[in-house]
Amino acid sequence: MEKKMIAIIAVIAVAIVAIAAAAVAMGGGEKSKDYVYYDGNGGTLGGQTTYQSTSTVCEENDLFTREGYICTGYNTKANGTGTAYSEGANVMLGTKLYAQWKIDDESYLTVGTQNHHPDKYNLYLGSSQASSVNIDGGGIVASYPLKAGDKIYVQVAGSSGTVGVDKAKERVSINVGDGNTYLLTFSFSGVTNLDYTASGMMAVISFDFPQGQDVHVSYIQAVVGE
Repeated sequence: MEKKMIAIIAVIAVAIVAIAAAAVAMGGGEKSKDYVYYDGNGGTLGGQTTYQSTSTVCEENDLFTREGYICTGYNTKANGTGTAYSEGANVMLGTKLYAQWKIDDESYLTVGTQNHHPDKYNLYLGSSQASSVNIDGGGIVASYPLKAGDKIYVQVAGSSGTVGVDKAKERVSINVGDGNTYLLTFSFSGVTNLDYTASGMMAVISFDFPQGQDVHVSYIQAVVGE
């Protein structure tokens, strides 16, 4: 009877070892409390789909990359139904987190020209002139976040002057009373329904574009003496 018991115990011990080995082979080793485990959940990091860290501070959202997507944070469930973590949040060692993704539908307006006469006129971008931002740019090429309904505004820089438009030539003219006419001839790509209007000291350039697509604009500047 004693020999039978020893044999049974030996069989059980072998089975336990086999199960443990299988668990390690299947990733059971990720239950170690020494790391925080990150799963790209469709994203990669240097060709790898997983990453482990000893830091208890949640990794930044750009840890993994995925073409056409933006990482919005991490979650304890791949489908986002678990506990959410944002970059910089405290996270316990031993936790496994899955990157969460959204389709990259952000658009940008890239301006390929620098305003040579900011003391005469300025360019702005926004859904209204009151909420717009200056896009004169500090360099030759500058990009700005672009939302549906945004327009470009060309406005006299001083306290007096007039602005006109030539829709056929996609051109804006500015007179500020110094004896010159400042001409801006625009060139757009990635837009539809392009339109120019002017009133008083400001011209408005409106357009439509597919969400998620970038828009490019440049303009030729000329000064004509009267």
